[in-house]
Amino acid sequence: MKTDDVLKYFAEAIKLELNVAELYLLFSQTFPEDRQFWWKLSWEENNHASLIESEKMFYKVNAFPDELFSVDIEELVKINDSFILIIEHFKNNPSKETAFKIALELENSAIELHYQMLAESTTNSRAINLFKELNGLDKDHAKRIKELASFYFLR
Repeated sequence: MKTDDVLKYFAEAIKLELNVAELYLLFSQTFPEDRQFWWKLSWEENNHASLIESEKMFYKVNAFPDELFSVDIEELVKINDSFILIIEHFKNNPSKETAFKIALELENSAIELHYQMLAESTTNSRAINLFKELNGLDKDHAKRIKELASFYFLR
């Protein structure tokens, strides 16, 4: 992958995390009874953006693993470009059901699933192990979202 493509990949990946963080913050403001849950996910997504920003450092010193580039950059661009519509859709239908549906679609997107699998993988790569260590408990958002959704919809 060329340097310009890699830098575009980083920019789109950071943008995606910040977009998701903004959406979860909107959910936290819309649903006061779940404010802390959505706010925490928003905070974690902002942390993910910071992680990706720090990963650029590894890339610049040639210590960046190719595994992190396995998601097509066009997929990132497509998801990022859809955020205006996603937020508009939610604002027109601000229900818990819509929020959970949107959140699960995002968390089950190729990029999020890829990072989740990477966070759970076993590897000797120092860069990936640092990524995993920094990511810490900020993982498996889809599982946590499903658990809260089941509280509301599967009682």
